Amino acid sequence: APFGGPPGPSAEADQAWAEADEKMLAALESEQPLATLTFETFFPGAANAFTFKIAQAVAESPGGEYNPLFLYGSVGTGKTHLVCAIGNAILRQKGKKGSPPRVGYVSASRFARRLAEAAAENALDAFRENYCHWDVLILDDIQFLGGRVEAQEEFFHIFNALHQEQRQIIIVADKAPDRLGLLEQRLVSRFASGIVAELKAPEWETRMKILRHRTSELGVAVPEEVLGVIAMRVPGDVRKMTGALKKIAAFAKLIGQDLTVEMAQEMLNHLGAEAAA
Repeated sequence: APFGGPPGPSAEADQAWAEADEKMLAALESEQPLATLTFETFFPGAANAFTFKIAQAVAESPGGEYNPLFLYGSVGTGKTHLVCAIGNAILRQKGKKGSPPRVGYVSASRFARRLAEAAAENALDAFRENYCHWDVLILDDIQFLGGRVEAQEEFFHIFNALHQEQRQIIIVADKAPDRLGLLEQRLVSRFASGIVAELKAPEWETRMKILRHRTSELGVAVPEEVLGVIAMRVPGDVRKMTGALKKIAAFAKLIGQDLTVEMAQEMLNHLGAEAAA
């Protein structure tokens, strides 16, 4: 700024962008459960009542009889939400030393990438120490370790070290352990030795509850019949279903019209949602 005055609008904008970039990088590098994903905002319904109870039991007594926990299900059924809810519930507790337990959440792809970086930098000991210090370790999308022999080998040893210390391990995948064809059998055997629970697509009533909750979060008014159309047309993938709701609501706001069933049907056609059978 001229003559030592305050920074101009462009400097302020640059600073704001830099801060936003730092936050984005921090989020990408974070190995903590997503703080907004809790038990309170997860709707299990009848289809997932048993799996939800297991998740709550793990949160109440990590490292106990439900260790390891292997959670699997199709895309968009809420696996990441549920395991982050477990992690966040544990973080609110006091550990044996009076401080909150240490909870790590990492995707399998990130685990493999960090391993490759550590190997290139001759820092494998630091890598192992990083993952072995968690009281609870959540590894998401284990299927992406398929074919990555070095990463599987490393995780096998980390798994054993944590399990021997009775630390909670939570594994997430898109298929049951015995259907993960590209993983070593000794890893599959470890996963199957604990609790294996499936997360299924929610039934109609639960899909409607999820959509009502999402409209409340978005602060928009959506008629029940429109929610019903979305729930019927996008039944299997909660992420796609809530995404469709958001797009439809945004479009109605953009054109300045109230949401109607006809508008929702047309938007869903554009989004490629299949007509209900």
